[in-house]
Amino acid sequence: WRSDRRCLPGTRTRYINRIWEWVRSSEGPALCWLNGVAGSGKSCISHELAATLHAKRRPYSSFFFRHDDEPLASSAVRLLAYGLSFVSGLRELVIQAMEQSTDSRVNLTMEEQFAALVVAPLQEFASSVPRRPSVLVIDGVDEC
Repeated sequence: WRSDRRCLPGTRTRYINRIWEWVRSSEGPALCWLNGVAGSGKSCISHELAATLHAKRRPYSSFFFRHDDEPLASSAVRLLAYGLSFVSGLRELVIQAMEQSTDSRVNLTMEEQFAALVVAPLQEFASSVPRRPSVLVIDGVDEC
């Protein structure tokens, strides 16, 4: 995330507050999908959330796609997993998931990588550390 891309103070608070309610809730959906037309502020909200999660030392990882990031698209999941590895308790699970990969293909699909390197470690982490949500902020998926 970049601090210069955060929301201006006092803006988009309604949306940010609703997302924080979702983060704090122990019930409800596991996914919060922020969508809207180009220029509506989704990226600013995403940068704001990542910055706040970082400041609060909450488990999170973020990745921000741009128009010219197509070469990075194949690395996005690994970068998300890397970000999660900074969370105590998750680090070991992410490393374990990487070491246990028995797939000999060089390039797994993004879905396969996401399931193995992000979802599986997060599920195991959630079962051992209940009521501590982990947040993934992914901005610009449509760009890739």
